[in-house]
Amino acid sequence: MISTLRRIADHRRLAPAETRGGPVRVAATGVRPLLTEALRHHQAGRLDQAERLYRQILQIDSRHSDALHLLGVLAYQLGRNEIAAHLILQAIAQNGREPSFYSDLGNVLKKQGKLAEAITAYRRALTLRPKYAEALNNLGIALGEQGNPAEAVAAFERALALRPDYAEAHNNLGNCLRAQDQLDQAILCYRRALKHRPNYAAAYDNLGVALAAQNRLDEATASFRQALSHGPGSAETHNNLGLALAKQGKLDEAVASYHRALAARPNYPTGHNNLGAALREQGKLDDAVAAFGRALALKPDYAEAHNNLGIALAEQGKLDQAVTVYRRALEHRPDHAETHYNLGNALADLNRLDEAVASYRLSLQYRPDCADTISNLANAMKYQGKLDDAVASCELVLAQRPHGAVFLNLSELKRFTPDDPHLAAMEEMARDQEQLPADSRIALQFALGKAYDDCDDPARAFAHFSQGNALKRHEVPYDEAVTLGIIDRTRRIFSAEMMAAKGGQGDPSPQPIFIIGMPRSGSTLVEQILASHPQVFGAGESREFHHLVNNFAPGQHYLDAVTELSGPQLREFGELYLARMRPAGPAPARITDKLLINYLYAGLIHLALPGARIIHTRRDPADTCLSCFSKIFSTGQYYSYDLGELGRYYRAYQGLMDHWRSVLPAQTFIEVDYEAVVADPETQVRRLLAHCGLDWDPACLAFHQTERAVRTASAVQVRQQIYRRSIGRWRNYEPFLGPLLRELAL
Repeated sequence: MISTLRRIADHRRLAPAETRGGPVRVAATGVRPLLTEALRHHQAGRLDQAERLYRQILQIDSRHSDALHLLGVLAYQLGRNEIAAHLILQAIAQNGREPSFYSDLGNVLKKQGKLAEAITAYRRALTLRPKYAEALNNLGIALGEQGNPAEAVAAFERALALRPDYAEAHNNLGNCLRAQDQLDQAILCYRRALKHRPNYAAAYDNLGVALAAQNRLDEATASFRQALSHGPGSAETHNNLGLALAKQGKLDEAVASYHRALAARPNYPTGHNNLGAALREQGKLDDAVAAFGRALALKPDYAEAHNNLGIALAEQGKLDQAVTVYRRALEHRPDHAETHYNLGNALADLNRLDEAVASYRLSLQYRPDCADTISNLANAMKYQGKLDDAVASCELVLAQRPHGAVFLNLSELKRFTPDDPHLAAMEEMARDQEQLPADSRIALQFALGKAYDDCDDPARAFAHFSQGNALKRHEVPYDEAVTLGIIDRTRRIFSAEMMAAKGGQGDPSPQPIFIIGMPRSGSTLVEQILASHPQVFGAGESREFHHLVNNFAPGQHYLDAVTELSGPQLREFGELYLARMRPAGPAPARITDKLLINYLYAGLIHLALPGARIIHTRRDPADTCLSCFSKIFSTGQYYSYDLGELGRYYRAYQGLMDHWRSVLPAQTFIEVDYEAVVADPETQVRRLLAHCGLDWDPACLAFHQTERAVRTASAVQVRQQIYRRSIGRWRNYEPFLGPLLRELAL
């Protein structure tokens, strides 16, 4: 409505009442200076003084159309839209030939959400003045909001044909094109707007958004900073800058930017939500949960914030709460594919695989070509033992669009032969792999490695494994010195003296069985054997103990606090773990926990749960490490993507296991060799059951027939009878394993 003020200030129509006879004509000479003074106050932002003078004019001439109109403009500026519409309609009743009245009425109606009526008002203004650039610009905005982008673009272009230097129209045309993903054209529009108005903060902000959408993040952040130099109080611009910084991985700067956005507008749900997302990326989960909570307090139907809160809760290990929050997000946005996908992952972690499959299928209804969702759907089916369905799911997406992650899933479900059409398709994809996203390229290399391993071609298999590992190593944040330092420090803190001093004070329950060791060491096989016993519940890779360790000493590493734990605290720790592990229904005699990284906590496990049984699964070191090197892990195991680092990690792990063997009581700790289980299954199964205080049951020898969810890389193998072909597999690759074998002293 600025053009309206300019029009009146130019004195093109200062006293319309002079055309009407009667007493009003006498008062007209007194109206002109009042209107001039009112406009001066209005343009300077002194709205109270302007309103007083407009009302004074209307006391002199109640039908003064300009005063009615400008008082309506003022009401609009104050957010009094009903009053504004009423006053401008009164002005139109007095003078129905003034185009600016209709244009400003359109602005008021648009603000009220009455888009169709607003568009009618703009078109009436243009009927009266076809070359009315401001009305064309306003019409374009309304048409865009109505969902008519082509008509909106035409309106902006007509405005710009009339006024090529019209910065607002260039900016608005850019917004319309950006909404249609025509980013290059949008960027040109924003730059034209800035050419004509170099201090145009909104255009800098919009330019930054478009550049960020093209991942031109350095340019985007520079544009946002320019916007803030011209409009430093904009919460939206601080927020947009934070988003760009977060995409660059500059999380501290992003958090600071979000805080500035919230200082400018404390009740800004989007700012709180994005702050929470950055805090979650920093690992500050409690702070992130609080930020999402503030966003939802301001906007309870904020589906994205519910979804993000669910992610944070899942990462805290609060999976049941996460499921509840995801379902709440879907109440507000049932078509949100990402939330259905995340819900599927929470459910899968809870071993509620039927529900997880249903969630993945719903996600695919709204995002049919999402490879990650199809991949996880195939995994869930694989974990359920529905291998044919899992293969069909992979083949479905591969028929639509090849993707490395789906080929990787398929490779874990079948054995390849040299003439396999899927192998040919992978090779075809690999020929143009530089064009693939990093995750797809990595997965493709591991899939090709597996395929050539199946084809007994170790040279080609290793070449692909090597490429995949090198790419993956570049992506992961592995700090070898820190990791090996923690292992060494664990051995020193849990000394024989400390174990003796604190022993026997925890919860004595014999229910838990911990299976620990290296990945690919036969741990899934051991759990499947035990879970086949009618008195055993196989909990899989539960993270409950790990979460308790991370949470019992907030703000410090658990090793800094563990020596101060008292007997009652150790008992409470054990009781809390048991409560969290308890499955629905009748309590089983034993519960297995197969999170292998618990090997770091074997000493604490014994102190908190002295009745627990610990089973260390072992396999030939070179076979174990080669198997790790040939797998891409969904999370963790960052040490496994470089042969030298893998060998050094294995050596440190082996040293800690030697230590546990020396300080843990023989009745609580045994070691089971994969090769021994393969060579003489019944003897080893009887030994396992005796160690766990369980009677013999023949079902444990028929473990491959047990129907239960198995959520590890060995999910396919444990549904087969024991085979020997993986023993000594490393010999086929010996010429390529020099860095590993040197570290293992082989």
